[in-house]
Amino acid sequence: MPFENFYKETDKTKRNQWMILVLTLIGIPVFIWLFWLFLSIIAPPEKSPEEIEKIIADSEKLTRADRLCKNLAKPEQFEFSYKGLGGNSLTASVVYRFKTERPNDEIEIFFRLMLTSDGWIEDKSELRQFKKGKQSIVLERFGSPDANWIISCQEEYK
Repeated sequence: MPFENFYKETDKTKRNQWMILVLTLIGIPVFIWLFWLFLSIIAPPEKSPEEIEKIIADSEKLTRADRLCKNLAKPEQFEFSYKGLGGNSLTASVVYRFKTERPNDEIEIFFRLMLTSDGWIEDKSELRQFKKGKQSIVLERFGSPDANWIISCQEEYK
């Protein structure tokens, strides 16, 4: 019969389509996992608290930025969770992470009132950034189980 070969080819095509679908569904997660593994291998390891403290102690600008963050008044129930380093070619920056159950609006109002009453000028071009001379304080909401606010204290190099 003339259509006998047609049905065999159609079955073969369907089988090939299913194989491609199954390999794709398995291949994509495997590729993502391998890519994540590759990135975790080449990423620099996180510094220990002792290493961070030594780096801060060896730099005048980081020491001043760290002192600024340490001495900053903080609202009640605003718990410290991590300290790290930040910055770029223009600024030296110390980054503190905090955890709180208080509403974000309360936290923002507290820092805005406290900083502006102490002579800090809010930079309207940047969200929640306050400047005084060569120093600045940046407040950021953060989405992590161990911290939901970041405070970066920075000093310009120039």
